[in-house]
Amino acid sequence: MSTNAVVAKPAAGTRDARAIWWNGRAREGGFSDAAALQAALSVPAFRLAQIYRAVTKELCTDARHITVLPLALRETVSSTLRLSSVALAHEVTSADGQTTKFLFELAGGHRVEAVLMRHHGGRTTACIS
Repeated sequence: MSTNAVVAKPAAGTRDARAIWWNGRAREGGFSDAAALQAALSVPAFRLAQIYRAVTKELCTDARHITVLPLALRETVSSTLRLSSVALAHEVTSADGQTTKFLFELAGGHRVEAVLMRHHGGRTTACIS
């Protein structure tokens, strides 16, 4: 008996998260793409890989704290790039501590609201709109 296995492919095809992230940072910084940004920073590709890892894996939010980079490059990156497309604009927690509301601002100027609800029994729910 033979079976014909069907392998599902992603609807969007293959995606390169690093390229998407760098192209986003480049556009936000006024560059046409990641290659133009790399040329403006005058850095080899491995430096971009170090920055990407620090931000996406080590969750570094300030380029000045990416200690694998030379100090001068940290300062340049800090003044040239926004490391995240999302910034916390406002946060407020209820008096009982069970609900926290967040307002996030996206790089394009749009805003996203989120509510974190902490329930009795340890369950937490997030609502994003």
